[in-house]
Amino acid sequence: MKRVRKKKANNCGVYEIRNIVSGKRYIGSSIYLKGRLNDHRSLLNRGKHTCIHLQRSWDKHGENVFQFSVIQIVPEGDLLMMEQKLLDAAKKSGEILYNIAKDAEAPTRGLTSSEETKAKLRKAQRKRWDNPDNRAAARTSMNQPEVRQRLSEASKAAWADPEIRQKYLNKFPDRPPITEDGRQRVSESLIKQWQDPESRSKRLSGIMNPEFRAAQNEAMRGKSMSPETRAKMAAAQRARREREHHSRAL
Repeated sequence: MKRVRKKKANNCGVYEIRNIVSGKRYIGSSIYLKGRLNDHRSLLNRGKHTCIHLQRSWDKHGENVFQFSVIQIVPEGDLLMMEQKLLDAAKKSGEILYNIAKDAEAPTRGLTSSEETKAKLRKAQRKRWDNPDNRAAARTSMNQPEVRQRLSEASKAAWADPEIRQKYLNKFPDRPPITEDGRQRVSESLIKQWQDPESRSKRLSGIMNPEFRAAQNEAMRGKSMSPETRAKMAAAQRARREREHHSRAL
């Protein structure tokens, strides 16, 4: 049975874990200070702490060299703001902290991963995706209208930011614009795939899946297509019927 931690007015605040020999420290915040500090101690003793610098120092110097203390009691709504102030003050003064993250609200912001770390993350992601239960759960979650709406809004907001858009475009500096010849090659490739019975059967089985169709209907509910889009879809359907008719005639 999971233990529920009760929040008290004097339990919210910012804390530090200080190496009393070197003076180096780790800064954090929590709505339950006692429990959070106990969690840190437990993780460090088991060699499982997420802050590798703090863990290595703990392993080298031992538990007795570290002091756990509360810096300031802070209202819950001001926790991250106060933690960020302390991180910024340490950076401004030139103090080197154990903290890897420099942003209290978004710990991974501004951090880069090594190629080795990226490879490990990709391997772990593939392993999770190979599990049928994980794959089914992810697809179920992604098909929820509210999730799709949030992802859509986040993508639109990111693309509207000139800096983010330029970063994305910079990843493909040598990618030429799609030409009409390129569009034709893509079209021919898709037609060839569709003419293959096995490939066509796989696509149809996915499209005709009741869950997929229900998700598509839900996503399109309340939306209307412009006359231009309707005309394009009608033209594509006519072209497809003509190709099918031509194929049968051959």
